[in-house]
Amino acid sequence: MTTYVWLILTVAFALLEAMTVQLVCIWFSGGALIALIAGQLGLGIWGQVAIFIVTAAILLIFTRPVVKKLLHKQGTETDLDRIIGKTVVISERVDNFAPSGKCNINGVTWSVQSFDGSPIEAGEQVTVERIEGVRLIVKR
Repeated sequence: MTTYVWLILTVAFALLEAMTVQLVCIWFSGGALIALIAGQLGLGIWGQVAIFIVTAAILLIFTRPVVKKLLHKQGTETDLDRIIGKTVVISERVDNFAPSGKCNINGVTWSVQSFDGSPIEAGEQVTVERIEGVRLIVKR
């Protein structure tokens, strides 16, 4: 009877992973498969449950970070990513408490906000820290 339970859990976790593709359930599918094999080798139900928990935990802890890194390594840099860290010259005084502050990057005028809230005068050089919507957050 436990053979069918582990088989159903193995397939169910694998199907759930295939539907979500979030690397959450596949580790439990592996644990259920190893518990299924342990049951076939004559291990009792509590031993099978322990094998399931330990195997799923080991797979989750040791392989998930590696697989996540491999899957997300293929990201491509966008034009917006290239702006972050760039040094720019402020063309209009930046004041976080008034809707003012502009700079020009590659022919595009951006609204600017100060990272620490302090005003920045026109002509000063700043570094782009991040982008929030259509506004650059800059730091001296």
